[in-house]
Amino acid sequence: MQRKEGYNLNDRKIKAKMVELGITQKDLALELGISIQNLNAKLNGRGVLSIIEAAKITKVLSLDNPMEIFFASIVPNMQQYNNLTDDKPKYKN
Repeated sequence: MQRKEGYNLNDRKIKAKMVELGITQKDLALELGISIQNLNAKLNGRGVLSIIEAAKITKVLSLDNPMEIFFASIVPNMQQYNNLTDDKPKYKN
């Protein structure tokens, strides 16, 4: 089965962090309250993680930069927007 179109999860980083911490798919699935099969499908792009599941993964794996993992294809393009908050408003009150 093919990865869902538009799915941005970097499963390699999640799996690498799991190995680093000695966490199995069974352990992570238990933390998320889903089956191992469901977790496997989500990690391999055949399902989509919910926001709650992404938050739990971030906590369990102590992820430093979850944006790079859960929005993998978007984050590299975000550099152009880094200074947006420093700009003065272009409208007048």
